[in-house]
Amino acid sequence: MKRNNDIANLKEALRLPGLAYVDCAARQELRLALQRWPLLAELLAVRGVEP
Repeated sequence: MKRNNDIANLKEALRLPGLAYVDCAARQELRLALQRWPLLAELLAVRGVEP
């Protein structure tokens, strides 16, 4: 069964496969998590991952 993905469907319908999508709520939650758990932020920095 194909999972419903509104963003993927919209990109396909508009013929814009390269359109970038940013989930602002998820980014905010990540920022808050990194503030709550500094070790997590440090581990991401060591791996070169930018939040």
